[in-house]
Amino acid sequence: MIIQDHPLARRRYCNREREHGEARLMQDYFVDNPTYDQSTFRRRFRMQKPLFLRIVVVVMANDIYFQQRHDATGRQGLSPL
Repeated sequence: MIIQDHPLARRRYCNREREHGEARLMQDYFVDNPTYDQSTFRRRFRMQKPLFLRIVVVVMANDIYFQQRHDATGRQGLSPL
């Protein structure tokens, strides 16, 4: 089997505005005066917000994959929420 050398192809960056999405998620559900109330959270996520937050804390404590850190470009990574 002959393996041909391929020039390294540069990948295009697709800006998905993840920082904006995280800010919207926080504003909608996790700030002191959120856009949506507890009943809306319960209906959309199928659980109470305190239970959801407890699950997030336990998962973050036990799996490094879900801990927020900086990516290869130096930008803040995805939120565990």
